[in-house]
Amino acid sequence: MLPSRTWLAILAKMGQVGKYRRGWSLEECNILKKVYRSHEWSDISLKLPNRTRNSIKLKASKLGISRSKRVIINEQHQTKMAKYGYISRPPWAGKKRPEHSSKMQGRTRNGIVIKYCTICGAKFKSFRSQNIKTCSGKCKNIQHGVSISGVNHHNWNGGSSHMSYGGDFNKVLKSYILNRDSLCVLCKNETNLVVHHVDYNKKNNTEENLVTLCKSCHAKTNFNRKLWLNILIPKGIGVLRKK
Repeated sequence: MLPSRTWLAILAKMGQVGKYRRGWSLEECNILKKVYRSHEWSDISLKLPNRTRNSIKLKASKLGISRSKRVIINEQHQTKMAKYGYISRPPWAGKKRPEHSSKMQGRTRNGIVIKYCTICGAKFKSFRSQNIKTCSGKCKNIQHGVSISGVNHHNWNGGSSHMSYGGDFNKVLKSYILNRDSLCVLCKNETNLVVHHVDYNKKNNTEENLVTLCKSCHAKTNFNRKLWLNILIPKGIGVLRKK
């Protein structure tokens, strides 16, 4: 009948002449006020099945209702996802995927996993890529001390530091060695002096095996023992004493 007119143009004209105008009921207006701002268009269409999107927008504009920014961004995202053939909400959204439920236990979002401290057993969170085993700096220090003590230490010498001295290594012998040398045989320091075993054998308490060192030099002799053996052998001690 009207081949040169579109369906929307016909409806608009009918509204102008009063042939097709259906007003909004109070119930529809209340529904629109509740759902228009925070709901998606699919939910709004279900609530107002007899209204088109354009009519809903027009009525909301007249009522002074606007959609929230979060909903608008979400709709734009869904449009973009649909454009490239992706679904915006997977079927497992909001719940655990059954095929991965056993693998996802103990995990959280953004690559964060739940771990247990190896020292105190407390629960803490960290990134999956980080090799963190303790929950705090205090536990970390304890863990570090355990990891470098005993046989794990690079300077481990079979526990010789825990060996007991011989019975003849007493105050009288120490005083004699200190008075004999009267100073550190390495740096010539006269303070903070101690008695050192040249061959590192605590049972060998002969006068030739004992020498006076300051605390600083005595600490150095705990490293590179072969080097200090060559320096502090009885012949070398005699040379140093003559000087």
